[in-house]
Amino acid sequence: TFTPILAGVSKMRYRTFVIYNLVGGLVWGVGVTTAGYLLGKRYPALGDNLIYVSIIVIAISLLPIMFEVRKARRNRKFDA
Repeated sequence: TFTPILAGVSKMRYRTFVIYNLVGGLVWGVGVTTAGYLLGKRYPALGDNLIYVSIIVIAISLLPIMFEVRKARRNRKFDA
């Protein structure tokens, strides 16, 4: 989401951006698909409880945001 904006702001060459974008998309698509396949074969319980695995991944992804909000509120409290 933010990569094109940051690439433009930093004046990254278009060719470099396209190469990184293609390689990143390929690695992400193949990597996630392969990881899902291998994890599903090795740990069938993950597939049976996919909703719980998804909730855990989302919760872990939100932790940095929660820490930053808490830090900002704490700093605002001390500034006042």
